[in-house]
Amino acid sequence: MSQALVTILVDALCALTVRDAAASQELVHNAVQELPTHAGLRFLYGSLLMDAGNNEQAIENLRHAYALDPANPLIGIQLGLSYFDAGKIQEALQIWQAADQESASTDVRAYLSGLVALAKGDIQDAKLQIESGLSIGSANQALAVNMRTLCAKIDHMLQADGPDDADTGHILLGQYSRNGGEM
Repeated sequence: MSQALVTILVDALCALTVRDAAASQELVHNAVQELPTHAGLRFLYGSLLMDAGNNEQAIENLRHAYALDPANPLIGIQLGLSYFDAGKIQEALQIWQAADQESASTDVRAYLSGLVALAKGDIQDAKLQIESGLSIGSANQALAVNMRTLCAKIDHMLQADGPDDADTGHILLGQYSRNGGEM
C-alpha cells in the first residue's frame, strides 16, 4: 500500500471519529480511486454512501465489493440493506440468501436468516433466528451489537403492534436499513 493511500485512509478514519461524514466520504472515495479493486474500500465507501442516503451509488459500490469478495457475508448484509432501502425487496432477499449459503459462520447465518424472515414479514421467525445467533455468540462485536439492537427493536414492535404481519416487518426492516444496519 502506498504512503499516499495510507495517509488518505488515516485521514478518513480521523474524519469518521469526529463525525465528519462528508469529509470521510470524500477521502474514502479518493482511496477507492487509488485502489478500485479493493473490496474493503468499496464496502466502506458504499456504506458511507448508504448512510448519506445515496442508495444508487451505494448499491453500485457494494455490488462491486460483493463481486470482488462474494464470500464476505458482511458485504452481502450491507448490499441487501441498501437494496431493501431502495425498495428492491426481491434483490435484497436474493443477496441475503446467497450470502447465507456462502457463510460458514453460524451467527452470521442466523442474522441473515433473521433479515430474510423480516423481509418476508415473519417477525416471530426473525426474532427466533437472531436470538439463536446471539446465543451462539459472535466474534464480530459490531455484528453482535446489531443483532442485539434488532432483537430489542423487534420486541418493542411486537409489544406495541401485537400480531406480526408483513407490513410491520417491512416497516422495521426499512427503519433498520435506513440506519445502515444500526438502530
